[in-house]
Amino acid sequence: MRSTLTIALPLLILSGCSGEKPDPGEVVDSSAIECGDLEFCQQAVTELAAAEDEMLVQFEAAIDRIRNCAPENSTRCYNMPRAEELIITEQEAWVAWRNAYCDTFWFGQEGVSNHGEMLAVCRAELTSERTNEIRQIRAE
Repeated sequence: MRSTLTIALPLLILSGCSGEKPDPGEVVDSSAIECGDLEFCQQAVTELAAAEDEMLVQFEAAIDRIRNCAPENSTRCYNMPRAEELIITEQEAWVAWRNAYCDTFWFGQEGVSNHGEMLAVCRAELTSERTNEIRQIRAE
């Protein structure tokens, strides 16, 4: 009997803009990549998890930069709560887009042994690109 390693991948879905720091405990898991016994796939999923962790760190830092806009009553910082809300919504939409994009791009590999690996690599590459975009978010 073939053992199957299913590694659940976190989606960055943060709820609310109550002034609290985004909590990694609020991450929602809505997808899984099955690797079977394939070492390359398991490695790709591990790399994806690391990329998602780094994206979460950068996202939390971006939210902190927005929340700590100073002086708080300045014109520049006036609408930062709305900016925070929009960035969180954008991130939720981006994660959904990333997953749908990779699923669609690699749908022809469904049922093939490297399908999980290809999904993980696709998502990791896009996640790294997104992390670089998030690093640029400033309260300006």
